[in-house]
Amino acid sequence: MQFTKKNRAFHLVIQVCHDHKDLLESKLRATGLYSTNHRMLMFISKNKSCSQKEIAEDFKVSTATVAVNLKKMDNAGLIERKPLEDDNRYNVLEITPKGQKIIDKSEEIFKSIDDKMFEDFTDEDLEIFTGYLERIESNLNSYDK
Repeated sequence: MQFTKKNRAFHLVIQVCHDHKDLLESKLRATGLYSTNHRMLMFISKNKSCSQKEIAEDFKVSTATVAVNLKKMDNAGLIERKPLEDDNRYNVLEITPKGQKIIDKSEEIFKSIDDKMFEDFTDEDLEIFTGYLERIESNLNSYDK
């Protein structure tokens, strides 16, 4: 089958995303967390004192699904649930030192993959590339759904 330039570009974008995801998951296995728990831990880290409800909204899952994952992370010593001072019905989620070690290691992994992915790219290359991706995103977002 003969690919057009557009087909080739599309398939390369998909392949790069797939390769990036595979590499990231492979490297993150060293943290001992599955993908969903890892993403939740990183979310909690970036959104200090967030609630279970906020995680559910961001992840587009039920609060029950979040509760199961939080319980696993709590049992593993990665997070702590602390009752909100004003309302004991709600818990505030905080990262433990053990959880912070995983976050620090993860950020090292993210940086190393980003550095490798954009090895030999100049700042100008990155600006041009980012501009192309932004145009693609804008084109897709303006398409009738």
